[in-house]
Amino acid sequence: MFYGATNVLSNAYLPVFVRNHPDMHVEPVVESSGASSSASLTESTPLITTRASLAEEAEKANRLAARISSRGLTYGYIAALILQASALGSIYYLGVDNPIALKFPIFLAATWWAVFFFPTVPFWIKPRPGPPLSGNSTRRGLSRKVILAAKYVGFGWKQIWETVKEVHRLREVQIYLFSWFLLSDGVITMSALAIIYAKTSLNLTPAGLALISATALIMNALGAFLWPSVIAAKLNLSVVPTMKLLISLVACLPGYAMVGLVWPGIVDTLGFGALTHAWELYTLAAIFGFLAGGVNVYGRAIFSELIPSGKESTFFSVTQKAVICH
Repeated sequence: MFYGATNVLSNAYLPVFVRNHPDMHVEPVVESSGASSSASLTESTPLITTRASLAEEAEKANRLAARISSRGLTYGYIAALILQASALGSIYYLGVDNPIALKFPIFLAATWWAVFFFPTVPFWIKPRPGPPLSGNSTRRGLSRKVILAAKYVGFGWKQIWETVKEVHRLREVQIYLFSWFLLSDGVITMSALAIIYAKTSLNLTPAGLALISATALIMNALGAFLWPSVIAAKLNLSVVPTMKLLISLVACLPGYAMVGLVWPGIVDTLGFGALTHAWELYTLAAIFGFLAGGVNVYGRAIFSELIPSGKESTFFSVTQKAVICH
């Protein structure tokens, strides 16, 4: 519950960062006195922003959101990889048969969370704009705290209901949420089935399963960093076409596992194929992680630009619910 709430509140800062970034600030027009200067201002300054300029500003905001999202996800994947390596090292050091061996990584994860996340909120992140929650109450002591807690919970559910009603009025947001539900469901299903397949069909050891997870994390970090900064720039693709390319490539991965249905003799002919060897699963895990890193970056960037200003946290909570509904 707390992890999901943290993700929602952290993602809610992305649109705020983009809208207040120095690259998005437009210099104000300075009016000068005199008839000539006034005439030149009238002739050179359009009163209505053109469709092309709006599209250019939107693409600029999308690219900026992708860049910020890329950095955040890259650092997050690297941190997850370090924590995973530390947990596996502690299990190896203490011994798998040691009853503390599996409890220590949980303690390590909680300590990691407390050390690196909690200081961020009071010292680094500024309060987001908006009216504060009302804390007025005539009661004192425990009853006042209970009333405030109930009021805040009720306020949260009311905001969610207002968001659901607003989503019905925003056609683009509806399309995105439905598409994101299908995409995230497919990604999570592929990850879960890959682990089950590795354990039952390929008979991988726990060390082999951990290596698959580490491989996916490393490639997640590389994908989150390279797609916005290198690959999309080299291909000269904007944000939405890059997202379409990533989704198309991810959709091709299950096809490799299904090649055996179309070509039953592929293993006899080539000696490999259709995920019959462990190295094939490692390779697909690397490719999948590399593509998934880009999908997460561009998915957050696109959605952040669809959210109405001031509704960031509630709209991102809707995407979190779409993932949990699986």
